[in-house]
Amino acid sequence: MSRWVLVIAALLGAWLLRPAPSPVAAQGPAGVSMVATALGGFNGLAAGYLWLYATNQRAAGRPFDQLRLARWISALQPRLGSLHDFQATILAYDVADSLGDPAAGWPWVRAGIDLLWTEASGPRHDDPRAATALAALLLGRVCGGSSGAGTYYQQAYSSLWLDGTPAVWPLEPAVVAALEAEVGALDWRAGARAGLYWGRRA
Repeated sequence: MSRWVLVIAALLGAWLLRPAPSPVAAQGPAGVSMVATALGGFNGLAAGYLWLYATNQRAAGRPFDQLRLARWISALQPRLGSLHDFQATILAYDVADSLGDPAAGWPWVRAGIDLLWTEASGPRHDDPRAATALAALLLGRVCGGSSGAGTYYQQAYSSLWLDGTPAVWPLEPAVVAALEAEVGALDWRAGARAGLYWGRRA
């Protein structure tokens, strides 16, 4: 009986001493902020479970929950920056390649870019690792290689920029101006230019 009292007291103490909700978690999927607040110090356990579930789903050939799971895991563990980079790589490479068709893979590549772009221009604005990971993803995945998939991804990326900067992927005017002052006018529809931008931000 006393053992259960100690366990309940320990759980109650952990809940009372939980860290304040992270502002990063509030930017995640709907419900993450509430769950992060309720779990408190147990966020790591929940993220670990979701990580195992995502790994099992991917191993079983069911990749379609990966984006939702990546956002939940990243939101539950906002201070673990390298996790976002790893999740984006899984989406842009592993899941996209598993589908075989570049047209089917592009939404996953875009989701990986979006996950990192959101981090690099938002919560991890001052973290050079986020900018470096995004530059590597853009240069390696969108601009890398002359295969059919590489060509398709370059065209798909360019089409997003035909009407100007996508609202969800902002660029800092000061960095853009500094780059163009150095190398001349740049065509921002090319993924390599965005890779250069994020490389400069790193």
